[in-house]
Parts: sequence; C-alpha cells; structure tokens
Amino acid sequence: MKTLNEVEKIQAQVNDLYSEILISKENDFNLSYPLIPRISNEYMKNRIVIIGQETNTWYNCYSPNGDYNDIFLPNKNSVESEGLVKRYDRFIKEAANKYGGKFWEFNRQLYEKGIIKNKMVEKNKLSHCWINLFPMEACTNKKDKNGRPTHNLNLRNKVLSHQELLIFEILKLLRPKLIIFLTGNLLDNVILNNALNVPHAKFISIDSNGILETRHACQISLKENHHLYESKIMRLYHPTYFMGYINAYKSLSEKLRASNINKSVSNYYTSVVFDYLMKQNLFKP
Repeated sequence: MKTLNEVEKIQAQVNDLYSEILISKENDFNLSYPLIPRISNEYMKNRIVIIGQETNTWYNCYSPNGDYNDIFLPNKNSVESEGLVKRYDRFIKEAANKYGGKFWEFNRQLYEKGIIKNKMVEKNKLSHCWINLFPMEACTNKKDKNGRPTHNLNLRNKVLSHQELLIFEILKLLRPKLIIFLTGNLLDNVILNNALNVPHAKFISIDSNGILETRHACQISLKENHHLYESKIMRLYHPTYFMGYINAYKSLSEKLRASNINKSVSNYYTSVVFDYLMKQNLFKP
C-alpha cells in the first residue's frame, strides 16, 4: 500500500471535511457542486489562504436537480475526480493565469509584487489556497444575482445551514500564515460565526493615515487561545469593488483631497493593502 506524503494526507483530510460537513438537507435551490480546493506543495511553503465570496456558474455543470444533489451527495467518495480534477484543477490549469475580473487580477499582483513567492501556478497547481466563504451557489448565468448567496438572503441561510463550520475546520487544518478575506464588511458576521468560530473579534484599521476605516480594510485580531491566533488575518473589500467601483466613494475622495494625497480612491486603497502586506515579512527566516 502506498504511503501518503504530508500534502496528500492534508488533501485527504480536506476532502473528508467537505464530504462530512456538507450534509444533505431539503432545499428548493439547484445548488452547484462545492468548490473544493487543491492543496499544493507550494501552498505548504507559502501557507497563504485567499477567501473569496462565492463561485459564479462553477463550470455550468448543472444537472436537473443541481450538481450538489445529483453528483456530490450520491458520490461523496469521488471528490478527487469530480471536485478536484474536473473542476478546481481544470480551472487553475486552464484559466487562473488569464481569467478576467479583478479577483484574479489581485491574486496575480500578489505574486508580481513578491508578496507570495514563486509563480501563481506551478505545475498546474495554485501556489496558495483559494476557497470561498460560500462554497456553493445556484447561478444559472453570470448575471443571476438571485443565485448568489451574497445577494439572496434565503439562499445564503440555506447554504450556511449545509456548511456549518466547514471553513473554520479547513483553516484549522491548513494552519495558514496569512488569511485574506476578500468579502467586504457586510459579511463580517459570516466570517466570525462560520469561518473563525468566534462571537466577536478585534478589527484594526490597516491604514496608518487614517483614511480607511476598519469597515473598509482591516486586520482581524483573535485571542491567544484561538486556533488561528498565529495567523495574520485581513478583511478587505472584494477586488471588483476596491480596484474600480470604489472611486465613486465620495467621502473617501474628500478625505484624500483634505490630506493632500493625489491618488484615486482605488489606487490609494490598493497601495495601502500592498504596503501592509509587504511589512508583514511573511517569509522571514
């Protein structure tokens, strides 16, 4: 019998967590197959987890009652072939390096600026770990907001009832150096209750100039007895917003002008984020 190496052991544990925690309950949504992450050798060196909000038409693989009901639940032992090889691995190999949209542009910049080591995709595997706060959605097309848990409260509650403390258990297992939530402050209650499993935490602004408040961008500080105490945790707006739409945020524009900072809100926000990350010395000896 083959002996599993450390990465394979962790991957098997990740797969088991998704299979065990995403329990079956009646629902009136045709949910997607869960986004399940591949743990790579490079992740074990970098130990950086980037958490997005949700998937959006996860490969358009919709069976009559949804991939969750028709493919995932009856075949929980096929996570490797169905969830990883056919979905996550395929996306990383074929699309991650060139995928449009600000989420992946921001991910790529983390590597270009040397915040994360090596290339973003090494040997067809992601060098960090990408997961989502909501691993399932019910989208039938890219504009289907009703199928996204961040917009549809009924759907959000349904997905949360399935996933319970899944993200928290994954993070405990992965022991990351850095966790970046690209989720915005409107999902802070989900972060605390489902991803960090704490009733409250300390939110600290990452902007030394005082332009950005904690609701805009922050570090999340946990108590010493917490499983993730040693992880650096950031919560930012989603890149789709802070790398573009945020320029319409008038109060922030006024703050920049009053401070004689000649930058757009988007450029300022992004520079604050990268400056903060550079100072973390994630890869110091």
